[in-house]
Amino acid sequence: MIRVLFVDDEPDVLEGLENRLRALRNRWQLSFARSGDDALAQMQQAPVDVVISDMRMPGMDGASLLRAVRERHPQTVRFILSGESGRDDVLRALPVAHQFLTKPCDARRLQAAVHSAIGPNGGIASGPDGGADDDVVRRVVASIAVLPALPRLYWDLAAEIDRREPSLRRVSEIIEQDVAMTARVLQVVNSAFFGLARPVSSTREAVNLLGLEPVRALVLTSELFRGMSQLAEPQGLDLDVLQAHAMRVATLAGDLVDDRTDRATAMAAGLLHDIGHMVLALSAALPNGLRSGTWARTLGCAAERLIYGCTHAEVGGHVLALWGLPPQLVDAVSHHHEPSRLGAASFSIVGAVHVADWLTHRAGSIEDSAPEPLDLEFLRSVNRIQDLGEWQSRFLSGVSA
Repeated sequence: MIRVLFVDDEPDVLEGLENRLRALRNRWQLSFARSGDDALAQMQQAPVDVVISDMRMPGMDGASLLRAVRERHPQTVRFILSGESGRDDVLRALPVAHQFLTKPCDARRLQAAVHSAIGPNGGIASGPDGGADDDVVRRVVASIAVLPALPRLYWDLAAEIDRREPSLRRVSEIIEQDVAMTARVLQVVNSAFFGLARPVSSTREAVNLLGLEPVRALVLTSELFRGMSQLAEPQGLDLDVLQAHAMRVATLAGDLVDDRTDRATAMAAGLLHDIGHMVLALSAALPNGLRSGTWARTLGCAAERLIYGCTHAEVGGHVLALWGLPPQLVDAVSHHHEPSRLGAASFSIVGAVHVADWLTHRAGSIEDSAPEPLDLEFLRSVNRIQDLGEWQSRFLSGVSA
C-alpha cells in the first residue's frame, strides 16, 4: 500500500482531495496535514512514500517543507500541488520538488503521477526476471544532494507537452525564452546526426521536425549537462563525450523503429539512456577509491550491481519516473542493457535503444567504457535476430560516410 500525505492549510481543499480519492483507499493509505509542522510531526511518527504539498501556506511554506523532508526523509517522493505561484515561489521549490502539479488536479492525473513516481516498482518497471531491489535504487538516488535542479523552463515545457492537445507554437515560445536553449535546439536539428537537406532557422519548425518527446529530452539533458558542468566533476567524467554518445544513440534508435510516435520516444530515450551515469558519478554510495579515481561508467553493469546493488540503467529510469516522464520512456531507459528483463512482446522502443547503444559502443564512440553484451535472448524472443547483420551494415556505413 502506498502511503501518501497531503499538506494544505485550507481544510476544504483537504476534504475535497479525500472525497475524490476515496476509491483509492484500498491501494493508498491517505493522511492529511494542515501545516508544514504538522506534516513533519506526522512523518516522524509514521514515514510516508509521497508528500504532496501546497506551495503557499502561512508559517512553513511548501518549499521549506519539502526541503525539510529531503533532509529528514530523503527517500520520500516530493510533489508541489498548487495554484498560480509566483516566479520566486517556483524558483525556491525547484531544487526540492520532484514534480509540480497544478490545481485543480483530477484524481486520475494525480493517481498517474504518484504511480509513475513510486508505482508498484518504485518507478522502475520490472519484468518476469525481476530487477534491482526498489529500496536499493531509492537509497542510491536519495544520496544525491548535488544533482542540478531542473529549471522553470523544463517544467513549463513539460506542462505544455503533457496537455491533452499540446501546442507547437506554445512549446516554441517556451524554448525561445532561453537564448541558449533555442541555440541548442537549432544546433541539434541542423547537425549531421539528422542529415537535413536544408538548414532550419525556425524554432517551431525544429520542434515539429524533432517531435515533442525528443524536445523534452533534449531540454532535460542539456539543462542537466549545463548544471553538472558547474559542479566539481568526478575524475574521468567527460560530459562532451557522454553528450555525443547520447546523440548518436538517439539518432540510431529513431532510425530503428517505423512508427512515428515510437520513433520520437525512442529518440528521447536514446538522449536520456545514460542519465544514470551522471547520477552515480555524484552518488555518495560510490566507494572513495573509485570516486577519486576511475569513474564508475567504466565498470559495467555487473560491477555496478556489486557496488550499489543496482545499475546505472535502473537508477536513470527511477530518476526519470520521479520527474514524471512517460512510462514507455522510463522502461526503455531502465532496461536498455537487458530488455529481456522487461518481458516486452515486441522490439519497439526498448529494443531500438538497446541495439543502438550496443552498436555505438561497438563503433568505439566512448573510449575506455565497458560495452555490455547484446541481449540475444531478447532479439530471438521478438524475432529480430536475423536483422542484426543489416543493422550493423547500415550503422557502419553511416559512420564511415
